[in-house]
Amino acid sequence: MNPLLELTGVCKSFTMHLQDSIRLPVVAGVAFAVEAGECVALAGPSGAGKSSVLKMIFGNYRCDAGEILVRHDGERIDVARADPRAILKLRQTTIGYVSQFLRAVPRVAALDVVAEPLVAAGVAREDARGDSTCRSACGRCRRRPSRAENSSGSTSRAASCPTCRSCCSTSRPPRSTQTIVRS
Repeated sequence: MNPLLELTGVCKSFTMHLQDSIRLPVVAGVAFAVEAGECVALAGPSGAGKSSVLKMIFGNYRCDAGEILVRHDGERIDVARADPRAILKLRQTTIGYVSQFLRAVPRVAALDVVAEPLVAAGVAREDARGDSTCRSACGRCRRRPSRAENSSGSTSRAASCPTCRSCCSTSRPPRSTQTIVRS
């Protein structure tokens, strides 16, 4: 198979420049693959590096080692090695990022945040909103989140709708950032 997303040997550390350049290892040897329509959760305790892994997938963080392959326009792009323009193209059509802290776009519904790249690409706003239903969470559900689930104060509910939580056999969504890979 040719997964939508594949991580192999991904490592990340941070350097504390104001503290004698101490290096803090965040994650090491991360490896997983996501197939089209598959429902996955990146789970772990606070501070385990979940958000760092998602930020590396989106290209906001560079990884120290490993590969992050994303299927895009019939080829596989290694986000870990891609130049900034390639990452921008990838973000325009293939991947999106919704922070667990939706305060980045106050008073804007999560549905509109997810639909915005489609609108920027010329898709009519209502069509973009229709394409941004919760199917981006698991590929099975076609439920449109309610207005209450889209408020910026409901960040954990905006991450995954109740239908997805039940079809994915989880009692509640993990409270973490979410990277969406569009098929």
